[in-house]
Amino acid sequence: MSGPVPRELSWANELIELHLDRNELTGPIPPQLANLENLWLLNLTGNELTGAIPVELAELPRLYYLFLGLNELTGSIPEVFADMRSLRSFSVYGNNLEGAIPVAFARTPNLRRLNVGYNDFSGTLPRVFWDKMARGELFIATHGTRISGVESPVVNRPDPDYSTDPTANGNAVFHSISLFQGPLALE
Repeated sequence: MSGPVPRELSWANELIELHLDRNELTGPIPPQLANLENLWLLNLTGNELTGAIPVELAELPRLYYLFLGLNELTGSIPEVFADMRSLRSFSVYGNNLEGAIPVAFARTPNLRRLNVGYNDFSGTLPRVFWDKMARGELFIATHGTRISGVESPVVNRPDPDYSTDPTANGNAVFHSISLFQGPLALE
């Protein structure tokens, strides 16, 4: 299949899965696809789609899986997608998207997989993402981006109290005190 995504697909009200991956579809993603209110999977991976991700797709009430990878989409990820209560997997890898990953995605209740790799995203992931990843609640793929890691936690503790006299520090002859915050990088 080649050419634009047929707008007529938006009339297929009973459609629950739409697999248009690995075709030669071009042009923008039609916002009319948001009329497919029973849709729970939309796969447009591996085409030549351009333009922004239509915010109208976030109106799909039953959408669990949204796969838009390997296209030529531009702009940023609209934050409105984080409000989708049913969304479980959101994949936009291999596009020309930029900006930051919306922190609101960390509050998307059923989201388990977020693949944003091979785009021009930058900055750091908010700490709340790390907390969900550490609990095994969320997998985030950021490879091939300029995301530099996860925000360091805020450590609220007093400065260490130590003496220059080794005997006052537990009779240690050699001592050092280190407070590490954030990831250690080996170069």
